[in-house]
Parts: sequence; structure tokens; C-alpha cells
Amino acid sequence: MTTVHTPTQQHTTENRIPMHLLSNDHLSVALDDGVLTATLRRSDVGNGMDRVLADSLTSFAHDVVEGAEVGSVRVAVIRNEGFGFCVGGDLAHFSNATDLPAELQYVAETIHEAIKVLIAAPVPLVTVIDGVAAGGGVGLALAGDIVIGTPATKFKMSYTSVGLSPDCGGSWFLTQRVGLGRALEITLTDRTVGAEEAERIGLVAPVSPPEADLDDTVRAVTARLAAMGTDSLGTTKRLLRSSVTTELADHLDEEARQITRLSATADAAEGVRAFFEKRRPAFR
Repeated sequence: MTTVHTPTQQHTTENRIPMHLLSNDHLSVALDDGVLTATLRRSDVGNGMDRVLADSLTSFAHDVVEGAEVGSVRVAVIRNEGFGFCVGGDLAHFSNATDLPAELQYVAETIHEAIKVLIAAPVPLVTVIDGVAAGGGVGLALAGDIVIGTPATKFKMSYTSVGLSPDCGGSWFLTQRVGLGRALEITLTDRTVGAEEAERIGLVAPVSPPEADLDDTVRAVTARLAAMGTDSLGTTKRLLRSSVTTELADHLDEEARQITRLSATADAAEGVRAFFEKRRPAFR
């Protein structure tokens, strides 16, 4: 695996990924066979969110988009070191802030920017939840197009127990995945959702089995995605994401436009040839 340690600058050369983010003690970034992985590495505080982590995630999100544009990035991954995926805000950081509302606003809005960019990115985002996702960590986890769980996976919204309301998209993503009634019950009561329930109600899939190596599970998922046509994946992701806010008639029109457009691409021609030749397609 090639770990990226690149100065904070934008490169215009098309044969290299434009990297803004220098790996740091909050977030490490690695590029391997078209898969750009960000690993949350504040394990001593449950990968809690502070200003540095928020800035780092936003830089990573922009790197994903720019890498996709030059063909260097085909899949993005966010995962964690340590016992928790992300416990939400770093309470020690916020308790030391001279202006708590201002600091909270900065961190939340910066994380929100990262999530917006990743949701709109033309490549799939895979999140790997090995441990607890709480507070803002729930939104970050569920932003994944594919959310991989483990036996240690737990979700806890954590807001109502401390007199706050959701951020980082948690209330939106949770509702979209499990429905309004169940989302209200989980969030208002602030109960913990374990791995078995999370898989059953659609928060995670797949769940890496106890006897499997998590890295092998992640590689299997990301390698499958990286081998697919990026235009097809990006268009499909966009159609599925927009379906929750688009009227059916408008959505059908957009589906017709996109499948017609894709049918004229080299990847579609290769896919059809491979089907008849009974082999795996070699997409660009």
C-alpha cells in the first residue's frame, strides 16, 4: 500500500492525484489500486471530532473528487483505528473552547462540507464501522454508499441524553435508511443499536463475520467496486441518492437520459462484448 505524504497544494498534472491533505496524527491517507482510504487515528479519544479532524476530512473529500476527475481514485474509504469508529464531538476539545457555540459551529459546518462533497462525489464511498459510531459519528458512518459492519459495530445517536439535537446528517441518513418511525424511536430514546440489529434494519451491509479478517472483507468490496466502470457507478449513485427527493416522473426521465448516454460509451460496449464472450469486462 502506498501512503500519501504530500505537501498541501493542488497539482494540475493529470497523471497524478491532486492531494491537499498531509497525513497527520488525526487522519492518515493511503492510495492503493485506485482506492483512497482515510483512517481516523485518534483512538485515545474514540476518534472524536475536533477542528483538525474536521479540516482533514474536508481536505480528504476534495481529494476524492479531484482524484476521481483525473482517474486516480475509483473508490473512497473511511475507517478507524481503535475501539470506536467515531464517538462524535471531542468533549475535551469543546470544553476548552473560549466560545463553545462558535467552535461547535465551525466543526459541525466543516464536517458537513466534507459530507456534502463525499455524497456528491462521482465514486462510491465505503465506510467501515469497527466499533461504536455515536453523535456526529453516526452521520459520518451512514454517509457511506456501502457501510461495512463488524461484530463490534454499535450506533448511538447520543444527542437527547445531553440536551442537544443531531448534526452531521445523522437524523437524515438514519431516517432514509430505517424509516421515520424507527428513526424517531432510536433517536429520542437514545438507545444503542448493536451489530445484529443494525444489519437487520439496514444500517450496515455487509457485516464482516467474526472469523474473517476485516481487511479482507474491505478489500473484497473495494476491489469489486474499483473494477467497475466509474461513469456507470457515479451515475447510478447519483440516481439512487436523488430518488428520495425527486418526483417519479422526473426521475424516470433522468433514468432514460442517463442510460441512453451511457449506452454510447466505451465501457458499455466493453460490457456487452464481455457478456457475450463470457468473460469479465475490463472497464476503463
